[in-house]
Amino acid sequence: MFLTKTLSMKRRWMVFSGLILLWIFLSGQATLYKRFAYDRIGFYSSQVDDDIYRVSFSAPEEETFRKLSDFVLLCCAEMTLEAGYRYFVVKENYYNADSYGVGLREKNFSNKDKTRYNEIFKGYLRKTLTYVIQCFEDIPDEKTSTIYDAAVTVKQIKKAYGIKK
Repeated sequence: MFLTKTLSMKRRWMVFSGLILLWIFLSGQATLYKRFAYDRIGFYSSQVDDDIYRVSFSAPEEETFRKLSDFVLLCCAEMTLEAGYRYFVVKENYYNADSYGVGLREKNFSNKDKTRYNEIFKGYLRKTLTYVIQCFEDIPDEKTSTIYDAAVTVKQIKKAYGIKK
């Protein structure tokens, strides 16, 4: 009886541990490629002219430049397709690393009669890569720039990073 109970406890613990590790893995994978939000991470874009767009992607300092570059290319390709074009060319690019801070209030429970708050400030470093792209319906006659097929670019980058949406 004791041996059976011990094995089932071990089995439960292994299943629980596996689920926790899976949750940590999935939560870390799914959060970087998204629209720019309150955490100042993600992509944002604006239209400059009829066929010219500015696309930026911001990532935490620990992300590689390769991933940052791939994600801004993915944003460019998706925007190209959404605008009704098939090809795009990167005309300009800008790289920026900046810091920003967040002020927080933290409760301090050391005094039971009164709730006291501590003001804390957290600083973060963020990397941003911006591409200015020109979109085309047909393959352009560009000789000096790389011509990207938007549909192929989306497919390859999503496959490389396991992005489902």
